[in-house]
Amino acid sequence: MANEIKLTLTGSVVNGDFTDDIKPGALQVTQAAQGMQSQIVTVTSSAAVTISTTNVGTLGWLYARNLDATNWVTWGPQSSTGGIIGIGRLEISEWAALRISPGTTIMALASTTGAASCKVLFKFYED
Repeated sequence: MANEIKLTLTGSVVNGDFTDDIKPGALQVTQAAQGMQSQIVTVTSSAAVTISTTNVGTLGWLYARNLDATNWVTWGPQSSTGGIIGIGRLEISEWAALRISPGTTIMALASTTGAASCKVLFKFYED
């Protein structure tokens, strides 16, 4: 089979006199093996949390969404020393989707602006 995963992105920016469109259209991706892992993770501000991917053989696509109503979350890969390399930030209700390299360990950390913890949905799809 082919093109089992389909992603569509359409967006626009209008900020005063500045405008831009983001319309790459649909992306179709072949998934070599069936499966995914979906979990809602409690992320704290005291220490970065490692997100489990034990039910996925080969990592392919990641979808993450901040479910918290008041706080943001930093996310990214684990560094060689075990800490988080913050490459992304999910504001309230924001989401991100991207392909990740097999073997990557994803971590998340809640904002330090009063958030004891936040709930974040993570979905990892087989490559």
